[in-house]
Amino acid sequence: MTQPLPQFPTSSPSWGSSKETKSTTPAEDERSSTTEQVSKATTEEIEYGTKNFAPTIKQRLRKLPVVAGKVFRFNIPEDSFQDFEDGNTRKLRLIFKSAQGTALSASSWIQFDTATQEVYGLPLEEQVSELKLYR
Repeated sequence: MTQPLPQFPTSSPSWGSSKETKSTTPAEDERSSTTEQVSKATTEEIEYGTKNFAPTIKQRLRKLPVVAGKVFRFNIPEDSFQDFEDGNTRKLRLIFKSAQGTALSASSWIQFDTATQEVYGLPLEEQVSELKLYR
């Protein structure tokens, strides 16, 4: 008496997918019981050659009046910047620097809250005439 050969999984793991393969083989004495084999492969797909585009200025910020001795607050508008991959201003991480491109000191009269994207400060007379441009 000849018995059929057992069946094995025929698929190999595929990159970028999660696959589960089940196969059954008849028992040796031909009863109704079966044996089950399970194999599982999980992988991560990596895409090469994609380009990250720099954000662009969508809507320039207007010049704002700053009055000595008065609290200054300004929220960066949502439509100020646009990024192809990430979206509008709210989805970007903004950095506030001086006109010379350096980081602001903690003692500067003007500060920037990265979480709320708000510029705020309390300028004195000497800061109002001194400050020209922030970018």
